Amino acid sequence: MRRAIAILALLAAACSGEAPAEPAATSSPVPYPYPFTTPTPPPLETPLDGVWEREVPPEVAGAEGKCRRCPPYRLEVGDTNTLTIDRGTFEIEHELHGWTNVGHVFVEGEVARFINDPNCTSAEGVYRWRISGDELSLELVEDGCAFGELRPRYLTSTAWTRAG
Repeated sequence: MRRAIAILALLAAACSGEAPAEPAATSSPVPYPYPFTTPTPPPLETPLDGVWEREVPPEVAGAEGKCRRCPPYRLEVGDTNTLTIDRGTFEIEHELHGWTNVGHVFVEGEVARFINDPNCTSAEGVYRWRISGDELSLELVEDGCAFGELRPRYLTSTAWTRAG
């Protein structure tokens, strides 16, 4: 999946006549996302850096059921979701079906702005964040992602717990 995203990003850059931006030199555990929009955040530590996990309970996911062409940010019962934030980048992983997603995140005060999501290439998601103990909660401010309420519901439905 990551290879497919990288190939699509390179093809988009080739078609536009622009050279892809060079990733910042970091040793981030998150694959470097393609900069669909710029500027991108500087590769500096943020209060949200870390690995955050959660398991989706039935009351949050809603009806169970398989889909052949699942939309991004689908909440599935029992799915262990991981959100890794590292110096201006984020990665989301679903344990059940192996779906992953990457992008950039600006952390400014108590607001996080998610950008360069390959599922929402030009849409910014703005969320208020709060850390209490080992839990990260995100609250929607606004999100223009084309997938309706899927990304906001996915990010805000339950708190994320710091892994480890």
